[in-house]
Amino acid sequence: MNRLPIEKRAQVLGCLVEGNSIRATSRMTGASKNTITKLLIDVGRACSEYQDQAFRARRELAARMNRFQIARAERQAGNWRPTR
Repeated sequence: MNRLPIEKRAQVLGCLVEGNSIRATSRMTGASKNTITKLLIDVGRACSEYQDQAFRARRELAARMNRFQIARAERQAGNWRPTR
């Protein structure tokens, strides 16, 4: 399977980020519409994997903060009981 060179991929993605349509990008870069669509799918998967890894720690921190806020609100309302 042939792959676009890195420079061509960057050019295609740059055109799409600027707001050009797939068809216009195809005309400007010479890449086929199917190739551009497959590149978008690959980039989307890569971004999804990155965000899953990068934001996992933030989600865990947010969950801990949320549990703390709930416990504090229960203590202030008088509903708090020790867990031991």
